Parts: sequence; C-alpha cells; structure tokens
Amino acid sequence: MPTLSFNEETLALHVSHAGKTWRSRPDFRPYFEYLPPDQRRSAEAYHPGNQTSLFFTGEKVYLESAGQIVHAPFQSGVGAGVRSIFKGFRSANGPITLELETRLWIEEAAGVLHCELIPLVDDAGLLRVAWPAPFELRPGRASYTVLPMMQGCLIPNDWEQELFTFSTGLAYSRAAYMPWWGQIDGRAGNLIILDTPWDGGYRLEHPAGGPTLLYPLWQTSLGLLRYTRKLQIHFVADGDYNDLAKIYRAYAREHGLLRTLAEKAIGKERLAKLIGSPIIHTSICNNIQPASHYYNAADPSANYSVTSFATRAAQLRALKQKGVEKAYIHLDGWGVRGYDNQHPDVLPPCKDAGGWEGMRQLVDTCHELGYLIITHDQYRDYYKDAATYNPDQAVQNELGEVPDEAIWAGGEQAFLCAQQAPHYVRRNDARLKEGGVALDGAYLDVFAVVELDECFHPEHRMSRRQCMEYRQQSFAHLGTQGLIVSSEESIDFAVPYLELVHHGPYALAGAQDNGPARGIPVPLFNLVYHDCLILPWSLTTGGWGVPQGESGLLHAYLNGGTGYLSIEAETEEIERLQQLCAFQPRVAHAELLRHEFIDGDLRRQRAIYANGVVVEVDFNQNRVKIGE
Repeated sequence: MPTLSFNEETLALHVSHAGKTWRSRPDFRPYFEYLPPDQRRSAEAYHPGNQTSLFFTGEKVYLESAGQIVHAPFQSGVGAGVRSIFKGFRSANGPITLELETRLWIEEAAGVLHCELIPLVDDAGLLRVAWPAPFELRPGRASYTVLPMMQGCLIPNDWEQELFTFSTGLAYSRAAYMPWWGQIDGRAGNLIILDTPWDGGYRLEHPAGGPTLLYPLWQTSLGLLRYTRKLQIHFVADGDYNDLAKIYRAYAREHGLLRTLAEKAIGKERLAKLIGSPIIHTSICNNIQPASHYYNAADPSANYSVTSFATRAAQLRALKQKGVEKAYIHLDGWGVRGYDNQHPDVLPPCKDAGGWEGMRQLVDTCHELGYLIITHDQYRDYYKDAATYNPDQAVQNELGEVPDEAIWAGGEQAFLCAQQAPHYVRRNDARLKEGGVALDGAYLDVFAVVELDECFHPEHRMSRRQCMEYRQQSFAHLGTQGLIVSSEESIDFAVPYLELVHHGPYALAGAQDNGPARGIPVPLFNLVYHDCLILPWSLTTGGWGVPQGESGLLHAYLNGGTGYLSIEAETEEIERLQQLCAFQPRVAHAELLRHEFIDGDLRRQRAIYANGVVVEVDFNQNRVKIGE
C-alpha cells in the first residue's frame, strides 16, 4: 500500500511504495494560465480562425501565490489524504476570482493515488491549469517515460533527441491516442490515467540529452473549469512499459472501452471476412476547387480526374483472377462532386463516374467476388457550397465567430457542430439504401483522430465531452445496421464502436510521411487494444508512420496487422501481402501480451501473443521469424 506525505509549504508530494519514494520535481511549480476575455483579441493572443482557447497564451499564476491557502486532512470511507483550498489570486491586471480545491488521497482497496482538482469559484479568464506536479526521475538510460503519442513512444531520461508537446497535447488526438502515460525508474514505475480526459492532456519538454518534463494540463470547458478534474496514479514495484500498458488495459475493460473483435463479431457476420483481408484503398473522382490550398493554378486540367465505377469493377475482377480471394475495398471520391467535396451533402453518386447505376453495379461486383466494400464519408468538414449548408449549424468559437479554412479539395468550409452529425449519418445511410447501394460498412473520416470540438453557438452549445458522445452515436448507428465501422486512427474512445482504423502509426520527428521516430517506438496502443481492432500498415520502408529505415511489412507482422494492396497490384505485391494476410488470423483474436527488444537491440524486436505465437523481426536483416 502506498503512503502519502505532503509538504504544505512547497506543495511537494512524496509517495512511498515497495521501497521506492516518488518525489515531486523540485523545479516544477503548479500553475494556471490567465487571460481576461477582453484581452483575447490582442495581437499576442488572437489568431483568426481559432476554434477554441487552446491556442491562447496567458499570464502564469502559481498556486503557491494564492493569498489564502488552507490545508486539512481528507478522510472518507474508502481512503485518506489531504485537501487544500487556494483563493485570493492576483494577476498583473488585478484580483482573480478563481478559487480551487485540490484533493490527494489514496484509495485503500486499490492502492491508487487519486488527484482531484475542484473549481469552487470559476473565473472566465482561466485558460488552463497545470496540476499536479510530475515526479522526478533519476538521470540515465535506466529511467524513461512512455507516452501513447500515436502508437507509442519511449523516451529515455537522457535521450539525445529534443522532444516537445505533440500537436495540442490533448487526449484523444495524435498527441495521445489513449489518456495515460507512465514512467519507469529502474524497475519501479508509475502510471497516470486521466479519469476525466475530455479536456485533459499534457505538456512535454525534453531538451536534447534530457531530462524529461511531462505533466498534466487541464483545459477549460466552454470557457470555465466547470467540473472536477480527476486523474489516478498506479504504482508498480517491479515492471516495465508492458506492465503499465496492462494496467491500462484492465482499466479500459472496467470502464467499457475494451470490446474485442470476438465480442464485436456477435451478430455481425461481415467481420469474419475482414480478418485476413488486404485493404484496397481506391478512389473515383478528384475535384480540387479553386479556393483549395491544393489547387493547381498553373495547370487547371490537373485539378479534375475521374475513374468510372465500371472501371474500378473491372480492376477488381482482374485482381480476383490474379488470386486475390478476399479483400476490403475502401472507396473515396464516390460522391456528387468527388473526394472531400460538399460534405455532408454527398449524394447522388458522381454522375461522371456512372451515377447511381454505376455505384450499384460496383457494389454488386464486389459481393459477387466475395469482397467487402465501404465508403469514405465525412461529418466534420462542413463545405460552404454543400446543398444544405447553414452557418447556424456550424461550430462557433468563444469569440462568436464561425471558424473556417480552405485546405482540402472542396475549398471553403466551416466545421459541422457534432450535435448535427448523427442526424446526417442516419440520413445518408437511409438514402444509400433507398438507392439500392448495399454497402458493407462506412468510414467516418477524422472522427477518430482530430481533437474534440467545442461549440459556443447559443442554440447548440457543445463541450468536448459531448462532442465525443455525438461521434460515438454516429459510429453506433452504423454498427446497429450490421455495418463494419471504421475511421482514421486508433483513438481510445472510439475503440468500442470500430472494427478497423486506417492508421495506427508511430509519431515521426520530421514530416509525418518521412523521418526518424520521436523517441523509441513501442506499440503501447496494441499492447492494450490489439485484439479489438484491425490495423493495416503501409508496407513501405519508412513513409507514413513508419520510422525511417524500418520496414512497414515487418511492423505489420510484429503487430499482427494487415496491409494495403493497390487495385492494380501485380504478382509480387500480391504474394507478399497474401503471406501477411495468411498470418493475421492466427493472432487477430489474441491479446498482445508483451513487446521486447531482443538483447536490448532496438533493431531486433519480439512480440508475444496470448495464444503462444511469438513474432521476431530484425530490421537490419529485414527478416521475420514466427514461432509458437
């Protein structure tokens, strides 16, 4: 059982567990950032198009600077600790009305440290709170941090690479596919789980050579702290990153996040056909609008291309003749004006490609061949020339604006408030069925990867937590129709609803499609959720999410995934992928028990599955060995 001590002068926390004492970093002072609302349009704070206050920066105010601080013991029927009340803060502009209570207590039955941040009196000037302080790690390679930044990374405390907060640092984004992180010091460990993850995240600072500074950062919700923020810390006497991942797997199971493929397959016969299938990602129409960032003004003819539904059907028939017995077809650009255009009003199907009749025939061809076919769809990017576009249904930021951009092919867009998304999902699903298009599933783009949205529109105010729930409802509707449900990347809150994601890659230090990994890649997500999702890999050396100089094919074997197959693949590509697809069913339903570096060599790795299958890869020799 851990024991807790708290220094009322410095606010330092010490936790002793199994002979190890975890101490707050002495150079870290818990703080909040403060920026009065009337200053948020200043040149320093305001950038047109910002959706939320995530990108505002304010004055740092330290908790220890409160004019009145009261500490008292905390005791309940399940644990004991200390509570502290902070009030009487001041900023450079005068008094701050914010009053906070913190509680640090150890749960007797579980031996878990609970940390709770309670707003007693809120203040609209608050931006975010950094609390509690992180623990100190000993110098050297034996101490490290693990962070589920995308698939996962391990950061030795003396790592030579400079690292910093990825993206916004928010949970449920590429910054953290799962809302946890941990540290190992020798063989002792601690694991932090964000119990209230929707507005939570982290800040990471790791200068070249270390040490690593990683601490929780709580963002406001609709402009206020609003509710109690909670995290829990587990302690490990003797373990490594595998043990931390398994603690979170148990947490995910207890909280209803861990639904395996075997559980999802009940009543969904299509899912059995997905396992062991190559992923064929193909498109119908690309139509880049003049306002788009990608528009080619020098050669306007390059902005439009179309391949008919009939041509795609013929290519799939050719693949079948080449020996591709099963496949999962992901179809982009099938809508009225092509890929990433006019969402959510994408019907009828692209007329230049064959319209309704052409799309029906393509779907029927897939079923004749024994292939699955699903469509790309989008319910966040809200195009201003969509048939039913209405700015009153768009996300509104706290400054009363409708944020917009013009990056993607469809040109000018706002962002659809997620409250509307389930309605549009049901509408489009029903209209496809009415048109005789019997799809096997749907891919809802970006819902499982981009940060959760807030909306300040007075008619449909929406917190990040509500945004998550609306996205889940959108997935759930499709699942209740017996469809295979997929999205972009492997985000924790979406796992119970999805059977496949298109990517679960490693975070790279350079451009995302090329470069070395950030830290040391470790498959934290798969250690928790491997048997819950199908995860394909790019089979290139390097490239999207594959560390520089490493084989995506080997990562696919190591992680028990599948791979992408081009629609015009020739024999060599087909045979290589068929070998991988033949292996995948052996481990698809098996938990990934452990990941190891063989003899400490980062280029030689081993994955051990619950059914006894062991996969070893050597990135130097480009070899894979499978045993039991």
